[in-house]
Amino acid sequence: MIKTYFERIWLALFAHPSFSRFNHYMMNLFQKNIGINNYKSDNISGETFWANYIMENYSVDLIFDIGAHKGDYANMFRSAGYLGEIYMFEPNPETYEELVNRTNTSNHNYHFNIGFSDVKGFRLIFDYDIKGGSPHASLFSKVITDMHNSENTKSLEVNLMTLDEFTDEHKINKISFLKIDTEGNEFPILKGAKKLLRDDKIDLIQFEFGEMNVISGFFFKDFFDLLSEKYLLYRLLPNALLPLNNYNARNCEIFIYQNIIAVHKNLMK
Repeated sequence: MIKTYFERIWLALFAHPSFSRFNHYMMNLFQKNIGINNYKSDNISGETFWANYIMENYSVDLIFDIGAHKGDYANMFRSAGYLGEIYMFEPNPETYEELVNRTNTSNHNYHFNIGFSDVKGFRLIFDYDIKGGSPHASLFSKVITDMHNSENTKSLEVNLMTLDEFTDEHKINKISFLKIDTEGNEFPILKGAKKLLRDDKIDLIQFEFGEMNVISGFFFKDFFDLLSEKYLLYRLLPNALLPLNNYNARNCEIFIYQNIIAVHKNLMK
């Protein structure tokens, strides 16, 4: 009763075009409170918190950083005290060269000039026509042309594998933590890890969900259906994890930058 009365007063006051800018500003602020559009720094995104949380709560031996770009994420984990192996994957040859230069500081850092998807082969990756590559490079051209409104684009052919094929080839039995940041291609990469997921060979997963999924056509429900049987899902907050264990389209299909965390249920026992 009180809730209904409050909503009626609120709508009477603010449901008017003259409050459009204010309403959008407030909507953006409230979305940030639930882990949406917090992108301006690793502290604001929650990734610094997450790196420290992993170090304090889980035993991690091997990190896969897919979409490593120039190594900022790997270096963040080194700063958090992680001493184990990090496999960094960057398909763009120009960006890969800088990745190696910036992270060639540990015998436990390994670099691979490849990308991942649900099938093996060669595909074009699209980016701005700039030297060294950008963090927006994507297998989906409209990420650059439509989402980022760029007419100055280029494409490069890159080599892709599946995670199942790579781990078989390199005799890797388990991935402690899998991080995926591939501008819309996150779901195909997870599909390419079908065997690893089936056999409980990945403990922790982090992937981005947002505007790029409008282009790639993958919904949050696709991820939820693939992962929720074996994983607890969370949205990353600046200093906490927000549970997303019940799918609801209104709360989950928000196509704005966010980091999703998946924790294998075996780790909760």
